[in-house]
Formats: sequence, structure tokens, C-alpha cells
Amino acid sequence: MVSTVLHRLFLIVGLLAVLIAAPASVLAQATPSPTADPAEALRRGVEWLISQQGDDGAWVGFNGASDPGVTIDAVIALAAARNEGIEVDLTKAVAYLEANGKVYARTGTGQAAKLALAAAATGQDPTTFAGLDSIGQALKGYNPNTDMYGTGLYDTALVMLALGTVGKEPPGVVLKSIDGKQMGDGSWSFDGTTGAGNGDTNTTAMLIQALVAVKHTEGDLILHGIEYLQGSQLAQGFAFQPGPGATPDANSTSLVVQALFAAGEDPTAQAWQNVFGSVLAFQTPSGSFSYQLDPKEDNLFATVQALPALARLPFPVQPAATPTALTLNLAAIRESAPRWVA
Repeated sequence: MVSTVLHRLFLIVGLLAVLIAAPASVLAQATPSPTADPAEALRRGVEWLISQQGDDGAWVGFNGASDPGVTIDAVIALAAARNEGIEVDLTKAVAYLEANGKVYARTGTGQAAKLALAAAATGQDPTTFAGLDSIGQALKGYNPNTDMYGTGLYDTALVMLALGTVGKEPPGVVLKSIDGKQMGDGSWSFDGTTGAGNGDTNTTAMLIQALVAVKHTEGDLILHGIEYLQGSQLAQGFAFQPGPGATPDANSTSLVVQALFAAGEDPTAQAWQNVFGSVLAFQTPSGSFSYQLDPKEDNLFATVQALPALARLPFPVQPAATPTALTLNLAAIRESAPRWVA
């Protein structure tokens, strides 16, 4: 999820530092124990996240002050955990967003979509929450020059996720634009460029969830995206974006797990090398999740991304949500989808 361009580049919706060349010894040490309990990891993560909440109901951002964007991320994470049966009181956080969300949503297209997602996650009406029709506000960000919303594919994915909470679809021209931005290897890139090797697992995972959310599941877009994600793994199951010097991170791995759940795949299966279990490798003794494996440090932004993955919920999170599941035949993709480039 995003609050600013900087936030998007580091947090849920922007983290493009992902995994390719970490030493095998480090990855072997990071592989979670077979006895690791995802439910217990989720509970501990929730407890740590709640401990970081301020008296005003918010969580702090990069500037050390209460931040609506980070608070939205935390609210969605906790709402996902609540769907898994963990008792969470979001009253103060919702009140903070009621008071501050309107101003925040008017700062950008992705921000408006994020407020809608937080409203939906807490059982509120995104067309009236915080005194604003946040979905309508997000739709104002449509750019006829690109046939996308806001600054590009990430904002477009967020808007599509918001539309999914109210059962609406984006215009066909937007879906066509997304189709045209998918590269031959099945990926999408953060900046929408289509040069070979520009794709990343974060953007691809977000768009898979967005396409499922608006029920645009025909054709081969999701199939190609899933195949790209499957090819973007090391033996330990971590998701990664090809690139020099990239290292494993909790955010990218968790986003891939959410995309797999959205598409009806099983991230715990052998075919996926238990990428779901890889999320547990980032948990610290405090219960938080570290951004990277080394050094392992408490990280708010990694924690809010990991919790929905451990709760087995893709975006958009909604109360008692049952994600739309697809039935994919990955083995048939290369035979039936001529655009695929192995």
C-alpha cells in the first residue's frame, strides 16, 4: 500500500529490493523450522504491531509523526488477523482515520484508494467513510493519456482493489492498458516500462490481486503473472526480482504469497517450495518482522505486510472475506499461451 512515492518505494507497494544473490549459507540458516506455527507467528506479530500504536490511535511514519498511510497499512493488517480469529480492537485507529483520512485521500490517487481499502477492511462504507467518497476520489485520478490511474501501475492496482470492495470494474481501456504493459516473461514493472528484465515480483503480485478483485480472470494475464512468480524463486522458496545485489525481503515474499492465495494457488505446496513458510524466516524474537534476513531488526513496514500473508488473505481485505479463487493449470501455460517466453 502507498502513502507517498518514497513510501511506495520502501513499503508495501514499492519495495523493489527483492531476492536473487544472497549466499546459500544465509538462506539455509533462514529457512524456517518445519515445526514453526504460522498461527502463533501471526498472533505474536499482532501483539507487537498493537504495541506500536500511539495514544491517538495512529502509527508513526518515516518522519516520526502519526501517519495516515502507515495507519491504513496497520489497520488492514490487523483486520486480516481478525478475520483469522485473533481479537483486535480497531476503534481508536478507525477514529483516527475518520478524523484524518479525508485530507490524506486528497493527496493522491493511491492514497484515496488506500483509504477505501481501510474502510472496507473495517466494515465501513468506502463511499462515505471520513466524510468522503474515497473510491470516487480515486477514480478522478484516471489519466486518459496512459489509460491508467494516478502515477501508473501501482496506483492502478490500488484503485482496482478499491473497486473490488464495492463490486465494480474499471473501464475496459484500463484493463487493455494493463494487458499491454505485461512483458513477455509474464511480469509487470513498477514504472510501467516494458524493457526485458524490468519486471518485478511486487508489481506483478499486486496486479494479480487487483485482477482477481475485479473478477477480470479471463485470458492469460494472471496465468502469465503466476508463471513469472514461480520462476522467480530460490530453492528456499523466497520470492525475488532479478537484479544485481538484491537480497531477500519480507515485503516482497509476503506480497507473492498473497498473490498466490488470490489466484487459488497453495503457497505451502512443494511446487511453490513453501514460499508461505519463508515468511516466517523474517520474524524477530519480539514478534515483529524484519525487512531483511541479516541484520534482523524490528520493522513496522515489514510487519504490516507479513500479517495479511500469514492470515492467508490477499488484498482487498474485507470482514469475513472469502477470496475469489481461480483454478490454474500451470503445466499447460507454455503450451496454450503463445506470448509466454521461458
